Amino acid sequence: MEEVRRIRKERGLTQDQLAELANIDRAGLSLIESGQRPPKVDTLEKLAGALGVEVADFFPRSQPDLFTGAPEGLAPALPVEFVHMSRATIDRAIGTAERWREEGQDQEMLAAYIAFLHALRAEAAPLEQRAILVSDASIATAGAA
Repeated sequence: MEEVRRIRKERGLTQDQLAELANIDRAGLSLIESGQRPPKVDTLEKLAGALGVEVADFFPRSQPDLFTGAPEGLAPALPVEFVHMSRATIDRAIGTAERWREEGQDQEMLAAYIAFLHALRAEAAPLEQRAILVSDASIATAGAA
């Protein structure tokens, strides 16, 4: 498990030190770090405790980050599809809340909810604009290649 080794080294510990802190066999730790032996759950818990991390920290996320790299000179932005999807979701929520308001649902609560959604939509507008700029720049860069 590469992450065990990486975290151990970040903490400035040798295998001997970590094995002693976790109360496990040093040879076993070496096999775990090299990927030659899968660790048992209780061993992972001991290692996590000794390193001051959660067991989940030994398993880094494998999905890509939601944020994309932007063309040179532009700040990173959300993918255009994500931003448009978010705005559409907010717009649908506003529409639903407006219908509830017309049906006579809790007016005070709905007014606060609708105000919140409009504020959220306003905050998303700059993200949408940045995403469009990045998309346009990506298309221009691809066309020039």
